[in-house]
Amino acid sequence: MKKCFLLNLFILFLIAIVYAFYFFNDEQKASKELWIAKENVSVYSVAFSRNNEVLFELEVGDICTPLRMIFDKDSVHTEIVCKKGQGWVESSFYFEIIKPKKKE
Repeated sequence: MKKCFLLNLFILFLIAIVYAFYFFNDEQKASKELWIAKENVSVYSVAFSRNNEVLFELEVGDICTPLRMIFDKDSVHTEIVCKKGQGWVESSFYFEIIKPKKKE
């Protein structure tokens, strides 16, 4: 019984480490990307707010850099910084994402 408990605890510990590595690794990758708006995009003051205030609108071709991502059950919000300001977008679908070239 005690061995089973310790094994389950060890497995949960390993899952937590893998999850943390994945989460922080994605956040670091995101900060090196460039996002170019493919269409007009609303940028909000707060992530996951029902009465979200639109801070500004991105136009086609505007370039931004993602800062961090917040995950919810069914969506992801990304904080971005652009020449027009800083705020939150609901989806990366409206952007062409330029990833940095890997060093060889």
